[in-house]
Amino acid sequence: MRRTRHAPTVIGAILLSAAPLTASAGAPPVLTPRTFVDLVRAQRAVVVGINVTLAAQPSKLPQNHPFVPQQEGEAESAPSVGTGLLIDPNGLILTNNHVLDQAAQVSVTTWEGDRFDALIVGRDPKADLALLRLKPKPGQPTVFPAARLGDSDAAEVGEWVAAIGNPFGLDQTLTVGILSGKGRALGNSPYEEYLQTDASINPGSSGGPLFNISGEVIGLTTAMNPSGQGIGFAIPINQIKLLLPQLLEGKVRRGWIGVMIQNPPSAENSHASGVLITDVMDDSPAARAGLLRGDIILEFDGAPMTHVRDLPRRVAVTEIGKQVAVKLLRRNKPLTVTITVGELKD
Repeated sequence: MRRTRHAPTVIGAILLSAAPLTASAGAPPVLTPRTFVDLVRAQRAVVVGINVTLAAQPSKLPQNHPFVPQQEGEAESAPSVGTGLLIDPNGLILTNNHVLDQAAQVSVTTWEGDRFDALIVGRDPKADLALLRLKPKPGQPTVFPAARLGDSDAAEVGEWVAAIGNPFGLDQTLTVGILSGKGRALGNSPYEEYLQTDASINPGSSGGPLFNISGEVIGLTTAMNPSGQGIGFAIPINQIKLLLPQLLEGKVRRGWIGVMIQNPPSAENSHASGVLITDVMDDSPAARAGLLRGDIILEFDGAPMTHVRDLPRRVAVTEIGKQVAVKLLRRNKPLTVTITVGELKD
């Protein structure tokens, strides 16, 4: 990132401005010294601490697990901690799936200090998401605050963001930064599409919200780069919204068409985008629809394919059994075929 010589002066002038948190149409909000104070006061009640009692068995997390520190072979029975986000007045909580790894018992602590047992409603290891439900005991609250879910697609690189979490068990920790990037992939799954931020994220922060300056949740903090500083990642909230209905049912089912793909060499593609089919699996939806090796998919269900990552992400969230129009190039000639989306099996 390039910096001008006068950047610190400009930022200082903004933060010391006495202007209220309002702006004219089309202009960004003006920050005041109390902006983040007001944000955390308004939103801290939707952030909870998650305490997980682990099963007393050797840890077998993979060596390349990107999210949590580990010591393979040690018996683990002590509690671990994470963060969660209340998204429903009935006590539904979003968090990361890896927070619940090897969980024998889960409890949740609210900002007010109330402690609840929690039931795991649904889990999706591929997206690293999990859904919990609070189980109030007699005399405990039964109605809970709920976060406002924003629009991660509308978030812009460079805008202010804030994270609230429980790093290393330090509950209700606020960290602030900017949105550093969008559409990041860490190489762990074809479905990755992280937001990047320089707001500090540490072990225990996982599953907490990433807010925009309006107090809307645009992401769920999930990963950090242990070899770098100022590099953290969050699952975009729009991606989570697509998966919530299935998480409520207990598990996520993903679409599948059965092709191997790569970005096409420019010499084979007269268009600026698309994904090249390098192989078609036998008896797959793609094979039954007549797709061939060498075809270049330009659109899937109306969505343009601009990068090799676009197709698996789009297919994954398509309803299983849906008939979808696929626009493609075959020997540089346009063609549209209809494919019936199948279900991805583990």
